[in-house]
Amino acid sequence: MPKPFPPRDIVRRPMQSTSKRLPVKRRIESDEEEYDEEMDDFIDDGPVDGEDLNYSEHIKQIFGYDRSKYRYLDDDDICLESSYLQQMKEEAISAKLGILEDLEDIQREEEEMKRKAMRRKNK
Repeated sequence: MPKPFPPRDIVRRPMQSTSKRLPVKRRIESDEEEYDEEMDDFIDDGPVDGEDLNYSEHIKQIFGYDRSKYRYLDDDDICLESSYLQQMKEEAISAKLGILEDLEDIQREEEEMKRKAMRRKNK
């Protein structure tokens, strides 16, 4: 007697009619195939006849930036190393500026406190 296929210990489940189906992929038609004559003059990326495309001049006119002013500045920082003495000088200058800023802030706060006190007195 032949053996049944599939074996009896494997039970097949019947397909349910409410199973989720994958969405049907639809083809999106491209608009590139259509040619619209009205759009010919909408965007023009080509060069304009008789116009020089010197962007530097336009930037100079708009912002007042003069490239020739910085012609002799070297962008390459050859000496990027500093000695201990140079670092200590920079630290001292920074500390001095920080103290001066703190003193200005303290004076500004004192003046503001005086103004508030005067306002309270006048009320």
